[in-house]
Amino acid sequence: MEVYLKPIISACYVFPILAVIFTIPYILYEYHKYGSILILRTGIVYTFIFYMLTSYFMTVLPLPPRSSVTPDTASVLLVPFDAIRRIIATANVTLSQPSTYVNLFKCFDFWQAAFNILLLFPFGVYLRYYFKRPWWQVLIFSFGYSLFFELTQISGLYGIYRYPYRYFEVDDLICNTLGGMTGYLITPLFVFFIPKRERLDEMAYSRGEIVSEFRRIVAWIIDIALIIAPVVGFFVFNKEIIINIIYDSRYIMCISAYVTNVFTVVTAASKGRTVGKALVNIRLVNGTNENIMA
Repeated sequence: MEVYLKPIISACYVFPILAVIFTIPYILYEYHKYGSILILRTGIVYTFIFYMLTSYFMTVLPLPPRSSVTPDTASVLLVPFDAIRRIIATANVTLSQPSTYVNLFKCFDFWQAAFNILLLFPFGVYLRYYFKRPWWQVLIFSFGYSLFFELTQISGLYGIYRYPYRYFEVDDLICNTLGGMTGYLITPLFVFFIPKRERLDEMAYSRGEIVSEFRRIVAWIIDIALIIAPVVGFFVFNKEIIINIIYDSRYIMCISAYVTNVFTVVTAASKGRTVGKALVNIRLVNGTNENIMA
């Protein structure tokens, strides 16, 4: 069990960094498309990211020392259902004797097959519930995702290792794909208490009709960043001028005039839709719904 816990713990360490990188694009996408950000949708999306990260770590971790990986460390196993034959040979299970079924839980090959099925089970659930994919696309995506895992392993983690450090197994492709399809089939049993994707969209569009303060702040920050960027760039390439700023009011006046003109001219030319406002899908209007400058 420890071999499965370490990838999950590693994902917990990496996920916050990935979440920070993903947050700004996610906010812009949600505001531009829906006009609002739903906490429930955010939770679903971020749990999907965490799942994808964890499932990837499950297939590549733990990493062995590079010196321990030799041409004989791993190979390609192309015999389908070989895992079933190994389970039958080692588990000592007799179909006519239910009391022997408990031996399955003592069989390493059984647990390996079970975890390979469970690995892509959530993948099928997410694809059907949130991404609204039909069964045949879930089948293709599940197989493709599993194939990505296997190719990652056989490539020695994209060439970091000279030789593969894990086996490329056809049975893994079968079990992973089966897990994805099982998740697709059982999705209604897991999401009956969660609003459907269509309902989430309706709620988001409804809330998006009211422009929140946070949405305005995001647009303002983007506009300020774009306006200030040339000023920062100018002083980066003219570092000696920075010292003179606090003593020479001309620089302050020029910067102030530049910022004011950009805000007024750009806003007027774009009819109240600056870059920041366009990214979050809002514009400035007056009380009669006519465009105004700001």
